[in-house]
Amino acid sequence: MRDAELRVRIASVAGLGGRVYALGIPADATLPAAAYQLVASEPIRSLNGVEMVRRQWRITIHAEQIAQARQLAEQVRAALEGWSARAGGIEIARVEDIGESLVDFGDGQAVAVSLSVVVTEV
Repeated sequence: MRDAELRVRIASVAGLGGRVYALGIPADATLPAAAYQLVASEPIRSLNGVEMVRRQWRITIHAEQIAQARQLAEQVRAALEGWSARAGGIEIARVEDIGESLVDFGDGQAVAVSLSVVVTEV
């Protein structure tokens, strides 16, 4: 899954109102909003010798209330789960795993839910 594909899938969540940013959310951005970032990319080889790349993305959904952040995180998860890409009838990429954690900035202003998305591609 490339940057553009990930952005489109996150932006498909209506509750975000198109507020999806690469790397981080601007300080003056209206909430709720989401940010995504590639945090790891490593080459791997399958048991039958196929060379692949495993990428890990972090998606953070910021909101003023935890219930809203969690609801939007579930919608983003639904937009990503089960995603795969095929070429010539062969699966060439897929979402392998989505993990979730809660982020509290301690300022009483905003909370976030962070999703860790692992994608393997040929």
